[in-house]
Amino acid sequence: MIEEFAMAIRQLSLKKLRTLFILLGIAIGVVTVVAVVSFGENLRINAIEEIPKSRDLTLIEASPGLREDGLVLISDSKVEEIQEYGKVACPYVKDAYVSPSGTYFELFGVQDDYRTANELELAEGSWFDSDQNQIVLGSDLREKLE
Repeated sequence: MIEEFAMAIRQLSLKKLRTLFILLGIAIGVVTVVAVVSFGENLRINAIEEIPKSRDLTLIEASPGLREDGLVLISDSKVEEIQEYGKVACPYVKDAYVSPSGTYFELFGVQDDYRTANELELAEGSWFDSDQNQIVLGSDLREKLE
């Protein structure tokens, strides 16, 4: 065994350029594997951190629907039924309209907690009081009406 080790050292010293290339290839291979594994781990961590921030994965919208026996509305009993699966943040009513001038817009009848559930921020003005009938215009409707 000692003879084989001595012969290997002798061959490495005689072929220095080949030895250098072999060591360089091993080093580049190890660095590449470590870099790819680190990159993949960072992508996984970033994806896990972004999931709670995405409302598409944490917000469920329930809408009225049609059945053979007619229209199924979302009543208080339906809201209670949905609450069995989780917290109902804010029921709302949505409808679409077209103005006489041909402008299409949607209206949402919401409660005060709609703003916090959807992380809305006002550009100007103030949010409505929950005990009064008031409106908050979205930026797109405000631009259309100006």
